[in-house]
Amino acid sequence: MKYLEGTRGTVRVGYDPAVLTVEQIVKATELSNPNYRVAVGDPKDVPVPSEEIDCRIISSGGRFHLDEVMAKGKLTLVDFYVDDRVCRDVDAWLSTLAKVHGFARRRVNVDTPGSAASRQMKELFGVEKVPYARLYGKDGAFIVEWKTPERGTVEAEIKKRK
Repeated sequence: MKYLEGTRGTVRVGYDPAVLTVEQIVKATELSNPNYRVAVGDPKDVPVPSEEIDCRIISSGGRFHLDEVMAKGKLTLVDFYVDDRVCRDVDAWLSTLAKVHGFARRRVNVDTPGSAASRQMKELFGVEKVPYARLYGKDGAFIVEWKTPERGTVEAEIKKRK
């Protein structure tokens, strides 16, 4: 019997290496709940989630002012969304990443076609479809945009900029 130990808030798992591999345990755990992140290795290298996330909706269809809502001294991710399954899925993993990596989130709802927020998104960034996200540095300077955000690429960029 071997043991796989986690860190804060995680469970110690006993398993038989003749039956299961660590990769199978990790995959099964992450598939069972997309908010779980399994890390194997030295506990000092595993990020510990913070208790709170800095997340605010900055517009529910009206015009928005990004320069006024940046989190000073923190990476800030601005995501544009509508109320659909794809955007809800992106919201779930962005919330998890924000807890783990401590960046700020600012959200813009562009649910109503032709709303001031959706027109402004098109005017400022040339984008009409969501989900769409932009990352800003600790100084408020633009870093990168994702026209179709994917967890792996977003997380890699956040880790690089921490």
